[in-house]
Amino acid sequence: MEQAEAIQEVIHKMIENNIIEKLKRIPYFHHLSDEVIEKLSLLAIETAFSKGDLIFQEGDKSDALYIVINGEGNIYKIIDMEKNIQKSLGFIESDALIGEMGIFTNEPRSATISAMTDMKLIKLKKEDLEKFFLEDPRSASMVMNEFIKVLSEKLRATSKEMITIYEAGEIILSTPDENQLLDKIFSLLLKAILNEDSAILAIYNEFTEELEIKKHNGFSVENGDLGDGFLSKKENLIKKLFSDRLPDKGNPSEENLLEEGSFSKTKSIIGAPILSGDKFYGFIACFNHTRENAFTSSERNLMFGICNQLACAIENINLRKEYENMEKLRRQRW
Repeated sequence: MEQAEAIQEVIHKMIENNIIEKLKRIPYFHHLSDEVIEKLSLLAIETAFSKGDLIFQEGDKSDALYIVINGEGNIYKIIDMEKNIQKSLGFIESDALIGEMGIFTNEPRSATISAMTDMKLIKLKKEDLEKFFLEDPRSASMVMNEFIKVLSEKLRATSKEMITIYEAGEIILSTPDENQLLDKIFSLLLKAILNEDSAILAIYNEFTEELEIKKHNGFSVENGDLGDGFLSKKENLIKKLFSDRLPDKGNPSEENLLEEGSFSKTKSIIGAPILSGDKFYGFIACFNHTRENAFTSSERNLMFGICNQLACAIENINLRKEYENMEKLRRQRW
């Protein structure tokens, strides 16, 4: 009797802290019964991270999984420890599950995750989940099914990303002309981004400090949707991509990112800068003018990967042009 009363008291505290409601809002848990959600809430620990904090590091023990309540994080691997060179693998946002592989394996963390913004997460310790699974196999089966769905979705998205990234690499290796390269990469990306109704690829001119729109889809040049074919760095979208040096995905109407300018009427946006080191070569962005939340985090990660490849390709093309010009000058002198 005392144990039952103690459990009820804990449940009431969880409700007061809104843990149960937060778990119910997670898409992966929509199919779980209220009873199972309540049992999970007893194990849940709400944690907060400030911008720049590490959630866990590559090589750490896989001792828990996390559910992102709000905020964004960066997933990366350390390429060179001494020089602190990192390779970004993608990004996480609200409702994401992270570290779930630790529930299935004793392998250490395969990557580092840090907070790009202030974040709130729910932590479920592995040892608590294992005990829960042993004591309540029926509920455990329901929870495990949801975790397996998460892994399947991630594998499916990763497979799509890998195929597209591979195709982009093949294009880059076989296309030395910059205009043809931009055309092929732009077309490839549009096939992979499902819900775009318009898109642009713009290249930065460091002398005029404007961005020339090289490729576009869904915009009408005749109606002046893109002005004279050049964009100013003062555009809110460009300022964000240029200053943050990170891909963006969101609903401008909610976030007030694009209150004015060429893209102020869009409902959803996904964009990434074309960067090599600190060198800004331009950006690619896709839009949906009728739907909010039209794009996925997986699509943002894919665009980020494509833009990274494209930046290296453009840099190599520019170096080759410089070398060819130097050779011409040398021959003229002789």
